[in-house]
Parts: sequence; C-alpha cells; structure tokens
Amino acid sequence: EKLGNSKYYPDVEIYLRLLNLAPERTLAIYFQSLRKIPDLKVVGENLQVAAQYKLWWDLGMSPSDVAKCLGITELLESGK
Repeated sequence: EKLGNSKYYPDVEIYLRLLNLAPERTLAIYFQSLRKIPDLKVVGENLQVAAQYKLWWDLGMSPSDVAKCLGITELLESGK
C-alpha cells in the first residue's frame, strides 16, 4: 500500500488521523520541520498544503481564525 496522496491513504485522511493524536499547532510545527528535511520535504508540503491548509480553506477560516486555532494571536498582536 502506498502512503500519501493515493487511493489507500489520501493526505487528508492521514492528516485527520494525526489530528486525533496531536493538536493542530503541533502538527503545523511538525509539517514545517518536515519541509526543512530534503528527503521529507514533499511529505511535509503535501500534508500541510493539501490537507491542513485545504481544511482551513474549506472551513472558511480567516487568517485570524487560523492564528487563534494555533494559539499565536497574542504573538502576532504584540509583535514579540
């Protein structure tokens, strides 16, 4: 069976399963970390862009909604 964007394990399904294990903030950090590793860059991009970002878009979340979801609103407002 293939992992990733395939008929067996679509990226969105993998993301939703991971979401049962960790909060979105942790997953966002994890996906960003994967994107910095050359051999895992595509995996990180697929999970973050095709799954996490797409879910936020489909839910109609604004940037401020996403910031609140990730717990970074105070950081963005204070500029620290």
